[in-house]
Amino acid sequence: MARLLFNRWRLQPINSIILRKGISVKKTALFLIVLALMLPVRVFAHVVNENTIYDDIQYSDAKADIVMLRGIGAIASPDHGVNLFMPGDKLTKAELAYWSAAFNKIGGEQATMGDLQRAAVANGLVDSLEGNATYGDVNKAYFAGKATVQNANNELTREQFALFMGHFLKEKVDGKTLYDRAGFEPGPTGVIEKVAAKTEGAGGNADKVFTLTVGGKQYALDPHPKVIRGPTDLTVWKGKNVESSWIALEGNRQVVKIIVAAKDQFSIDEISAGQQKPKKGLPIFPISVSVILVVLVGWLFKSRVRRGHAP
Repeated sequence: MARLLFNRWRLQPINSIILRKGISVKKTALFLIVLALMLPVRVFAHVVNENTIYDDIQYSDAKADIVMLRGIGAIASPDHGVNLFMPGDKLTKAELAYWSAAFNKIGGEQATMGDLQRAAVANGLVDSLEGNATYGDVNKAYFAGKATVQNANNELTREQFALFMGHFLKEKVDGKTLYDRAGFEPGPTGVIEKVAAKTEGAGGNADKVFTLTVGGKQYALDPHPKVIRGPTDLTVWKGKNVESSWIALEGNRQVVKIIVAAKDQFSIDEISAGQQKPKKGLPIFPISVSVILVVLVGWLFKSRVRRGHAP
């Protein structure tokens, strides 16, 4: 409280100067905000791997399957800010309803988690939202009950769900793999010859989009790609070998959404590294704002001195 009062006392002369010059404090603040918004902001692609997509699956046997299932939409992104998968928890019917409805694209593009859960019940993907899910429930939600399932009445954990569903990334049910059902097709494989990046969009909607050159052909990446066995900093992938990748439609173009590095391409430390960090250098945005504020305060101080109000 004392510091607040002190700051208000120190700012009072400046406010009075602004008011005497016919400029309101609100207009000055608005002016600064507009200037700040005009300044360039550094943006980065939001790349995740098996160590960063969730905070609690690093030692899970299903972590690669979890990344792949998230990548194709078989596991929906969290509806809240908690970045935990909770692999040991039982999979509930409510969670299964949310994931399967999102995967089957029912309920509408703007649907909330509640909308999707209700749509799953209405469309027969799950029988209710109460209780824990079984292997049979998962079979019904994703494969209309056509998959071969043992112990269909057994409940399963979220980790067991990922391991179970991982089999169907390659194993076909009714003539289709999970990739087929999600609208994915195989992408480029081989050595990455070049990694290029450009910014698309503006302001808060800006994304850093990467392009990979493999076999002499360029491939655009999704703004939020998933990678397996590799670091989230795509700039270090040049010269590395891609074991497999998966492409799907994003808007009106095909983009690479999932990349799997060949084994032993990267060290454990590289793969375990967190999200991309800004390159070394001075942060343009904070410095620019600081310069504006210093100039404004200097101008106000000089105006005060000219009027005979020396400190």
